Amino acid sequence: MKNFKKTFLSLSLIGIAAMIMPSMSAAEQQMNGRLVNKSLSNKLPSSYPERFLGTGIVTATNPEKRTITIGTTTYVHGINTKVHTLSSNSSSVQGLKTNTPIGFNYFVDNNIFFLSEVWILPAGSVRAN
Repeated sequence: MKNFKKTFLSLSLIGIAAMIMPSMSAAEQQMNGRLVNKSLSNKLPSSYPERFLGTGIVTATNPEKRTITIGTTTYVHGINTKVHTLSSNSSSVQGLKTNTPIGFNYFVDNNIFFLSEVWILPAGSVRAN
């Protein structure tokens, strides 16, 4: 009976934790702290970080809704979202085109993904999701 109580209590706590802490989506798991590989880092400006929260290919943009889809996940961007290019320190979010490989940082609020910063990466440096 004592083992049953321990097992029941453990399973109950796991169930409560699962309800309180939302599980990470496949996109979040895939994009959790991508490190820039050494061969790529030699091609990037020194202003680029060593690690991005995510990497991917821009698959769609919607200027009216201020959204960018990377792989299968849609992110909201604002006028303050910074975009860094290989040739200059900053660019416009509106300048992002489909099929562009990027590294990016984001945050989640109320289950909505928000882009905070984007770095354009060299062609062929990111695999499609």
